[in-house]
Amino acid sequence: MSRAFIKGDGAGQDNAALPDRPVTPGPNYVTPAGKKALENAIRALAEQISAIPILTEDPEAKERRKRLECDFRYYEKRLGSARVVDNSKNPPGEILFGAAVEASDDRGRSHRFAIVGDDEADTAAGKLGPLRGQLL
Repeated sequence: MSRAFIKGDGAGQDNAALPDRPVTPGPNYVTPAGKKALENAIRALAEQISAIPILTEDPEAKERRKRLECDFRYYEKRLGSARVVDNSKNPPGEILFGAAVEASDDRGRSHRFAIVGDDEADTAAGKLGPLRGQLL
């Protein structure tokens, strides 16, 4: 049987980095809290990475380190393109980036939403981000 059809032992591939996560082009608008979250993520990832020896023989540890390094590169890029937008001093009636908005649904239930950037968006937590490539 040809070696082309046999799964290799991975020799020589241990040091191969995972492909980078896609990053949207252009500025990454964040709230002050969003910038802090990016910084905290980078710090936590750096700690986790440093806890795994570079020359470990453990294949699971090697794979985990690769995933952590991939995430680290992603968050570094996101922080590098971050543009902090702080509209907290604007009048409460203005709905701008970073604003918290309270609205009522058709049953009269009140809901609170924050308008945030990509990195902070979490619909379940009421943090709404941009609708990239979607029609309203």
